[in-house]
Amino acid sequence: MTPLICAITGKPLSQEQAVPLDQLRRPLLDFLRTIHPHVSEHGIISTEVYNQLRRQYMEELIRKETRELTHLEKYVLKSIHSDEVMSKKILEEKGPPLTLGQKMADHIAVFGGSWTFIIFFFLFILGWILLNILLLQATAY
Repeated sequence: MTPLICAITGKPLSQEQAVPLDQLRRPLLDFLRTIHPHVSEHGIISTEVYNQLRRQYMEELIRKETRELTHLEKYVLKSIHSDEVMSKKILEEKGPPLTLGQKMADHIAVFGGSWTFIIFFFLFILGWILLNILLLQATAY
């Protein structure tokens, strides 16, 4: 098996670190070839170089569109580059404290959507049906 070498850095790569250039979307490959014209489209790059390339490509697209990056756009690009989930920050933010009614509604909603509630309710309905059948049979005779 031939060793995998990054076409940009020249470093050896493991199979997990290798990204074949012929699997990149055409605009991203064209962007790479503007930066590194010597790279063959049948070469291989590392995942690290691939992530840097994606970040640079996104920055270039945003710059072309707006001529400058806003603070939010820089944050989004940083999150994309570091594979960070941005939505987890929402959970960390504190809002006003919940009232007693809001807390009760949350607990009821959690229980009402649970399998425990669904199974309990099914058994309750089944018991109600059986009770009605038995009562109807008892009064029919």
